[in-house]
Amino acid sequence: MGDARAVAILRYCAVRSKVRKATVIIPRKVPSASARGKLARMWRWLMIVLLALSGCGGEPRLPSGAATGDKISTVRPPGIEAAALAANLVGAPYRFGGAAPDGFDCSGLVWYVYRTVGIGLPRTAAEQRAAVRPVDVDHLQPGDLLFFQTPANHVGVYVGDGEFVHAPATGRTVERARVKSPFFLLGFAGAGRPQD
Repeated sequence: MGDARAVAILRYCAVRSKVRKATVIIPRKVPSASARGKLARMWRWLMIVLLALSGCGGEPRLPSGAATGDKISTVRPPGIEAAALAANLVGAPYRFGGAAPDGFDCSGLVWYVYRTVGIGLPRTAAEQRAAVRPVDVDHLQPGDLLFFQTPANHVGVYVGDGEFVHAPATGRTVERARVKSPFFLLGFAGAGRPQD
């Protein structure tokens, strides 16, 4: 009878204090000597591997024959750099005649990203279309320019995966769009690749 009363009191206290489970502390088992030896060997190998890999994280070495002040070309082609920059400008405001991050029109966006990566292009969409090498739509690469008649000349930068970045219109911001959306398919006028 005393045990039943103790259990009832414990249940009452658990419900009253909203405790659902009691915490049980289990003493940790000390590893055996052979397990400690294996662990020590694993640590030694890990340290050897980390030391070997740390040599990969030093300063980059210059190509043979390059002087310290020489410019070394970037690893990524300018088109990929331009596409990445255009993608980073998504959300910038539209401004008619704008060609800076405080506001872009469509051709100003193209002019800005290519000028930033070191390639000069004309300022208007029509002039840009005349200045690039035509590319088949099935062979688009990031950085290629897409031209539309929607109804006026319009241009955007292809960023890959069927998407391009453009500055659409007053009251909107630079945005990503699908090349195969019905609006752009109907007005598609061609694609081109800027020359280095």
